[in-house]
Amino acid sequence: MALVVWFGLFDNYQLPVPRGIVDGDKIGHVAGFALVALAAGLLFGAGRRLSILLCIAAAVLECAQLAFPTRQFSVGDALASLVGTGLGLTAAIALAALVRWVNGGLAALRDGGTERRRKQP
Repeated sequence: MALVVWFGLFDNYQLPVPRGIVDGDKIGHVAGFALVALAAGLLFGAGRRLSILLCIAAAVLECAQLAFPTRQFSVGDALASLVGTGLGLTAAIALAALVRWVNGGLAALRDGGTERRRKQP
């Protein structure tokens, strides 16, 4: 998140965008927040609180640019950051489900390919 804040507020680095792509900085917003959301989702679990926190962080970061003369506020940038957050959290949920599925398959292989069933009294 620190890198996203640095690039969002202090650094004047511009992403190399191919010619013909209008508003190419949106790619950076989507990618940056997707990576932050993916990492946070995998570390802390992609729950409702994390989703709200990351969306608030994206909005606050964009609004904070109003305080810097070299930066400008953009609704499009804020929306791109929110899209990136959603994509990252979705990827975290999908990856966690994939890991659970793979671990379930490996557990079945360790058990000789059969599922253990508990006898109920």
